[in-house]
Amino acid sequence: MSKKPQDIGDLAARAEAMGSAPVVPPPPPADVAASTPPPGQTRPAIATRGGRIFKPRRIVVYGEPGSGKTTCVADIDNVLFFDLNNGSEMLDVRRYAFRPDDQLRGHVPNTWDDLMNGIRAVYKNPAGIGTVVVDLWTDVERLAVDHIIQRDAPAEGRVKSGNSLERYGYGAGKQALYDQCREILGAFDKLTTKGVAVVVIAHSIVVKKNNPGAPDYDHHVIQALDVKEVSMSRHLFGWADEVAYMHFDDKTAKVSGKRGPEKGITGTQRILEFDHSAAWDAKARLPMPKQVKVASARPWQFMREALHRAYRMTPAEIRQEILDELTRIGDPELAAKVDIAVAEVGDNIDRLTAYMQELRRRDAVEQSDDGGGEAKDEI
Repeated sequence: MSKKPQDIGDLAARAEAMGSAPVVPPPPPADVAASTPPPGQTRPAIATRGGRIFKPRRIVVYGEPGSGKTTCVADIDNVLFFDLNNGSEMLDVRRYAFRPDDQLRGHVPNTWDDLMNGIRAVYKNPAGIGTVVVDLWTDVERLAVDHIIQRDAPAEGRVKSGNSLERYGYGAGKQALYDQCREILGAFDKLTTKGVAVVVIAHSIVVKKNNPGAPDYDHHVIQALDVKEVSMSRHLFGWADEVAYMHFDDKTAKVSGKRGPEKGITGTQRILEFDHSAAWDAKARLPMPKQVKVASARPWQFMREALHRAYRMTPAEIRQEILDELTRIGDPELAAKVDIAVAEVGDNIDRLTAYMQELRRRDAVEQSDDGGGEAKDEI
């Protein structure tokens, strides 16, 4: 019987569990290419390595409170929660016990050292752990602030006024917090070297986006330290491999027979956005759909499928997905151009994947009246 595949940690085991070698094999050990120096000169050989790199993912899932982020990531196989705000109390998931004797809140860290010691413990003994979930990023910053204030408390009774980062002077306290949070991201990176993926859950916040040459507009970003001097929100966005914005499919509509602005209509379908928009931050290095409808039964299934696309799809399968996307879009002129491009690249998986991703981002064209109206995207 084959071994149960893990999600985004231990990808080698996942590939083995699929029954055959990956289409894009892991890079061979130390493919060293020695460059020949010009006559009369010497320089050390340069080690190079080609091919795709199999590594656990670093993912940020963010959105408004109550949008279902914790429930979604709880579906990850072999997951271990670092529950910083007791948000998983109604879920049947494994949680790291910072204080094993405390049955009620022993899984919630009280200090920064508690959190860091838990990460070190997983690093030393990652057996059976595929993914670590950190819930919630604002609580990481809260623990970091407390740690900085206690760490830097002056000795011999000389205490600065105030009990917040403001006592450090203009910008200095926020810089200290920024540096402290970068430390924990480095610790997360070390976990990935042990085959453990990391998912960070965060809230969203609406900011005013500066739009040169046009009116400014509202934009959803990760809620994190974000000031003029330093931006932890941007650093966290750049650090992650995938950043997904979660929301409900709320809509607006005119009220029949009434004048005035459109009214909001509450949606029930949870949506994960993986493509950048004027309305939110998002990105994906894996070949993700533009938008994912989160299923109720297996909400993390989309990531399992994305891993298959990234590491297991054959060129023929990618070409078939390209054809499916062209059919959905319904643009004959675009289809003719893509057919030529696909033929030119042959079996180059990187180029084929890029074409597939670009087509996933495109909306379906409007059909004529006799063609059934506007085509709908189906993800």
